[in-house]
Amino acid sequence: MNPKRLKDSQSRTVVREMLNTFYSNKPPEYDLLNRGQAEYDAYARVVAKYAKPQGRVLDFGAGTWRSPATIAQHKNSTVAACDFFSEDELTAYRTKTTELPVSFFSYDGNTLPFDDRSFDVVSSLCVLEHVLDVDRTMSELDRVLKPGGVFVIMGPNWSGLNNPVRGLFTTLLKRQRYWHFENSLDSIIGIPRVFLWTLEVLSAREPCFLLIQPRTKNGAIHFETGDDDCVHLCHPVSFKRWFKSKSYDILQYNRGEGRTLIARLFNEIVPSLATTNVIVATKNG
Repeated sequence: MNPKRLKDSQSRTVVREMLNTFYSNKPPEYDLLNRGQAEYDAYARVVAKYAKPQGRVLDFGAGTWRSPATIAQHKNSTVAACDFFSEDELTAYRTKTTELPVSFFSYDGNTLPFDDRSFDVVSSLCVLEHVLDVDRTMSELDRVLKPGGVFVIMGPNWSGLNNPVRGLFTTLLKRQRYWHFENSLDSIIGIPRVFLWTLEVLSAREPCFLLIQPRTKNGAIHFETGDDDCVHLCHPVSFKRWFKSKSYDILQYNRGEGRTLIARLFNEIVPSLATTNVIVATKNG
């Protein structure tokens, strides 16, 4: 039954090693440079809405130069882009952005290379679905965010109802796999699992982040397309509970977001089962 849940610490250790190996030598198919500009523009508009003039923005998990460059073009803010950048990537991306207030920093996967309370906005685009230690990572982002600052999360909700439904249509009509749903049975079972996952995160005493196995083959991540390397379902309630536990105020919670009219209407009515996450919170204290 796919996707397979990831719960015990030993399995997490194995998956963490696979992720480190994979991101150190990403295959050609993992091509962030060819992502559509509209996605970056939509992200930058959300960040710009909350960024201060002359403020400082952290683009966490930037991937390439395109994301921070787009943010800088939408708002007169200084942008720090942070990811598992190699020295060659740092040199190349700095060359691409010489005329913009953008700087690039390499991340070791544990501690961000910034002082406490350094940023007015911390944000990520399609990043947290690839993170195993979600609470620790978000706590590190919280550390570098100023009081009164804004935390922006944008990305897929792989726990949403739209995914098994879409998976069913894809396997039946197109005869191909959709995400981790390898066949129609996975998609059919996936529909009630959506509600079980929601019940799980709602009933948990602490913020509960639902982890899954990435697609693997011969002991390595088997990436073909999309989020085959996804390890976190990114349930909206998980993020909402985490922000509440840290005394953040939620400014935006999926309502009215989405690429299509149907998605926007659905997300307005049922934001905790949204097709995509657009969650914004402000830090108190």
